[in-house]
Amino acid sequence: MRQWLLTWARSWRTWACLFCVAVATGLAGFWLWTESHLRAAQRALDHRAFAKAEAHLDRYFRVWPHSEEAHLLAARCARLKGDFATAARHLDEYEQLGADRDVLTLERYLIDAQRGTLSPAQMKVLRQRSLSNGPDSPHILEALALGFIYTNRLGEAKETVDYWLALTPGESQPLFLRGLVWEGMGNPDNAGQDYRDAIRRDPQHVPARKRLAEHLLLTHRYGEAAELFDTLLREEPHDAALRLGRARCHRHQGETAEAEALLDALVADDAPLVAALVERARIAQVKEAFADADKWYRQALALDPFDSDACFGLARCLRHQGKVSEAKHFEARWEAIERDAKRLKELHAHIATHPTDIESAFEAGTICQRNGQREEARRWFRNVLQRDAHHAGAREALEEMN
Repeated sequence: MRQWLLTWARSWRTWACLFCVAVATGLAGFWLWTESHLRAAQRALDHRAFAKAEAHLDRYFRVWPHSEEAHLLAARCARLKGDFATAARHLDEYEQLGADRDVLTLERYLIDAQRGTLSPAQMKVLRQRSLSNGPDSPHILEALALGFIYTNRLGEAKETVDYWLALTPGESQPLFLRGLVWEGMGNPDNAGQDYRDAIRRDPQHVPARKRLAEHLLLTHRYGEAAELFDTLLREEPHDAALRLGRARCHRHQGETAEAEALLDALVADDAPLVAALVERARIAQVKEAFADADKWYRQALALDPFDSDACFGLARCLRHQGKVSEAKHFEARWEAIERDAKRLKELHAHIATHPTDIESAFEAGTICQRNGQREEARRWFRNVLQRDAHHAGAREALEEMN
């Protein structure tokens, strides 16, 4: 009996020990699983894969909703994708959790830098800090460059990314940003080369791959563009812009049925892209299905009354249907839009060599505002206010749009 009791006791202790080990292992595994999502979110953000970063952070927040590190990372992710309201919300959470005051202050400065609302004094502080070549320098240089691009201060944007590249030669993000600057300056060849170089440095850099796909499409390299769009769509199958790009490749390669299938799905969305509606109308127009083309052009203009392609396409469609009077109306609208587009192009060229001409920047903003390009207008008006904080016209225009 005694031997049996000793055996049982030993057995009970063994099982208890095994149970504790199992619980500890399970907890450790669960902790490692949650931490892996935080690390994966950081890696995704390094590649500017914002959707992936947000998905990993969402899983992490389900377990650790009060993590300082996670809220700071989420704020940076939201800021870099241009979602400033979400970035500010995460920074508020970070502050309530006992934030590092210096980090918090810097991050709030970076939001203002990126959306072009820094005061001259704040701009000076950030510029000085970026020159220190400290751990924050890349974050500051990126926010400054994005802010300059946003407010069409392209010369300063290029100076900023060139300085960044001098600090870290071959870094993917400044190469990508310089590609955007080249595009804004009307140099697509240099832009394409910088996108390729950024991808060589970081093959997973999502924005560079997307911009290169669009660049290849615009430069008529449809086969290469189609391959890149296909690769991107395997990663983001619901991205409407990627689906539209792939549809355009199909059309240019004579694969009309495939293009129609993609576009039919896009125009059936609750909030279809204007460009997708125009693209679908063009295919119908080529097939002389003028009633269908008419419908899609009008849907596009209902969403954006100033879309030049939709106005021109609808005018041609109406003439084919014998509706001459209405066609003339849309032709006149198209001509007015094109006059403004020509003047805007002239202003871009002038401002590139006269960056301090704030009245030209204000005129550019006014043209954009007149043509319903509200976000582009904001960019120009903020450009003006960064150089003259008391410019009444730009300030009133911004207040009117808010």
